[in-house]
Amino acid sequence: MLAFSLPVQGATPSSVLLVTMNGQEVLPRGADPNGFANIKISLYVNQFKACYTLSVGNMAYMSHLEIHQAVKGQNGPEVLGMEAGGYRTTWTSCNTG
Repeated sequence: MLAFSLPVQGATPSSVLLVTMNGQEVLPRGADPNGFANIKISLYVNQFKACYTLSVGNMAYMSHLEIHQAVKGQNGPEVLGMEAGGYRTTWTSCNTG
């Protein structure tokens, strides 16, 4: 996945997270071990908004993307679900709430 910034009108992000993931890190196991993803998440705390750009590679199909809160190697509760799936290689969107 490639990461790009997503502008929000009149706002500066409170935090920006850059994450690189690979299929070997997906829980539960079963993802393509050769797949990879890059994501840039811009958090706008005062607007309760998270914007992201997600890019993937070495995958034939992506079913969905979720961010979970957990210690490494374990699965935890979902904190952010993202609109990403299908045969595309890049997604850009914002979630509020």
